[in-house]
Amino acid sequence: MSNYVYVKENLKDETSLIINHTNALQLGLVMKSCVYISFGTEKQYVNIKICENISNNEIYLPQKIISALRLPLYVQFEVKVKENQIILGPYIGILLTKDSNKINEGSLRRLLNYVLDYPKLHGAVVVFALDKVNKNNHTIEGYCYNPSLNSWNFETLSYPQSIYRRVGLNPSWKNHFLSSIGDTLYNNYYFNKFEMYEWLSKFHEIKKHLPHTILYEFPEDILSFLYNYKKILVKPISGMQGKGIVQISYEGDNIVFKYRKELKNIRISFKSEDEAISLIESLFTSKKHIVQRHINLLKHYDSVIDFRVIMQKDESTDWVCNGIIGRIGEKESIVSNISSNGSAYLVEDLFRRFFSNSEVEIYALKEKFISLAAKICTSIDHCGVNCGTLGLDLCIDTDGKMWLIEINNRDPDPTIALDAKDKFLYYKIKSSTLLYGKALSGFKT
Repeated sequence: MSNYVYVKENLKDETSLIINHTNALQLGLVMKSCVYISFGTEKQYVNIKICENISNNEIYLPQKIISALRLPLYVQFEVKVKENQIILGPYIGILLTKDSNKINEGSLRRLLNYVLDYPKLHGAVVVFALDKVNKNNHTIEGYCYNPSLNSWNFETLSYPQSIYRRVGLNPSWKNHFLSSIGDTLYNNYYFNKFEMYEWLSKFHEIKKHLPHTILYEFPEDILSFLYNYKKILVKPISGMQGKGIVQISYEGDNIVFKYRKELKNIRISFKSEDEAISLIESLFTSKKHIVQRHINLLKHYDSVIDFRVIMQKDESTDWVCNGIIGRIGEKESIVSNISSNGSAYLVEDLFRRFFSNSEVEIYALKEKFISLAAKICTSIDHCGVNCGTLGLDLCIDTDGKMWLIEINNRDPDPTIALDAKDKFLYYKIKSSTLLYGKALSGFKT
C-alpha cells in the first residue's frame, strides 16, 4: 500500500467505500462488509467494495459521505484501521489565536514552516482561531494546508484529532476540547517557574540539578535567603527573555542590586536593610516573583554562559533533542538572553571558540546535556501535562555541575537558531512541532 492515498468521489453508489484488493488485504478489510469511516470527530457508516481497477494511492467514497465527513480532497491521507473503524488522517489543528482577524496572508505564509516536512507528516493541517470554533456542531473555520499548491485553503471542518495550542485557554475551553477530542490538546498547560520547581523537586534525580527556590511573599523572605546564600536572584514567576531578573548580593557591608533596564546594566548599593526593603517593595510583587539561589556560572571573562536545549516529541512520542544553543551574555550582565545583547552559538562552535577543540570533550558535554534534558522532560510527562516542545535552559557551574534554570513551555522561540546562524536547525524545530500531533492523531509510528 502507498504511504498515503487520495480520496476520490464514488459516482456509482451512495453507500460504499471502494478500495483495491492489495490495500484491503494490508488493512485487514478483505473480510469486512460494513464498517465506519472517520475524519476528525465525524463518523459515517460505509460498505466495503473491493475493485482491482483503482490504483494503490486512491480510495473512493460517495459524495454525501465526503460532505458529511467534511473531507478536503486535496489532502494526502494516511489510513489506519481499528477494529471496525477506518481512520483518515492525521488531522492536526494549530490553534493560533483567539481572534480570527489576526490570521492573515503574512501569518499563513510564515506558518508554512510547520509543513516543510509534509511528506513525513501527511494528512490535514488546519490553522484556526478560537472565535471560529462552533461548540454546538463541533466544527471549525480555518485554513487547511494544500500540499499541491503549498498554500492554505479556507474550509469549514470537523474538530481535529489533535490540537497544537499556541494561545491561552480558560478551563472551560480546555474541558470542552477534552470532552470532544480526548487528551490530544498538546502544550495544554502553561506552568510557571515555581510550579516547575515544585513538580521537579519530587524527583530525586532531578532535584539535585535545581537551585533552591522559594515563592516571594515578604521582603524578609529575600533578606533571609540572602543571609543564607550571600548572592541570590529574584525573578518574575512567569517572565521570559530574562526580563525583570534582579541579582542581590552582599559586597562587604553593602547590599547590592544588579539588573537590566532599557538595555543597560544597573547597579544600586545600600548600607542598610531598611533602604534595601524600600527597593524590594518597589520592584517585586508578593506571589508574583520567585527567589532563587545564585549559581556560579561558567563564564567567558565577565560574560555568563548558559545553554538552550530544544526538546521535542517525535511521531513515536519519544523525546528527542533537536538542538543545543549556547548563549553568552553581554559583559557584566546578569543574563545571557539575546534580547539583552547576548550572543548565540551552536554548542560545538561555542566550546571550540572559547574553551576546547577536543571533539571527544564536546561530544561528552552534548551527551550529558541530552541525558539530563531527557530525564527532565520525562519527569514533566509524569506530572500530567501534555507537552510537545520544551526549551530547557541549562547551565554549568564552575565545578562542572549542570543545573536547570528554567523551562520555556509556552512556545519556545526557534529564532534562537537563526541567532546562532543555523537556518537548517530553525526549520527543523518548526517542522518537527507537528510530528507529535501526528502521533496524538492516532498515527504513531
